[in-house]
Amino acid sequence: MNRLLIAIAFLLGFNLSVLAEEGSVDEKSALKYSEDVGLLLFNAVTNGAPIEAQLVEAAKSKITEFCDFQYQSTQISIAGQPTLFFLAKSPIEGSIVFGRHYKVAGATVTPSTVSCFATQPGPPGAAGAFITHLLSPYPTEFHAFLSLLHKTPIFVGTSKGVWQVDNGKISLVQAR
Repeated sequence: MNRLLIAIAFLLGFNLSVLAEEGSVDEKSALKYSEDVGLLLFNAVTNGAPIEAQLVEAAKSKITEFCDFQYQSTQISIAGQPTLFFLAKSPIEGSIVFGRHYKVAGATVTPSTVSCFATQPGPPGAAGAFITHLLSPYPTEFHAFLSLLHKTPIFVGTSKGVWQVDNGKISLVQAR
């Protein structure tokens, strides 16, 4: 039943972590969704599958505010629906762009963050990167993807607590 709710929620453009907050989808399912989609996204970027230019342009036209980064577009299928991602690329070696990336599924556009920013490269031996996330109570597929892409743990502070996203896997470090 939970998988059916997740598929329906995605197709209707709902944010699964918000639904989990409201009790419609349990936390475990929301986190698994983020991990699974983050891995699909990482594999798509790594494999570099081509996308039709018309699809990219149609999806891009739905985004009203790009940041001052170059963007890479990639496509995956989620619940049988083609989903395009626009991923901001860092101009500085070793930095992580947290925002803004975009997911476009049908008519729904989901940004990764409220603002545009990239971290500076961390010092040698750093435990990972830290970010606060205001758009949902849990880390998202963008955090899972970035932890895989940059091969570094990402600590995400949300309204639910501090989470560690390491190698695409999400775990709660400290609850609020």
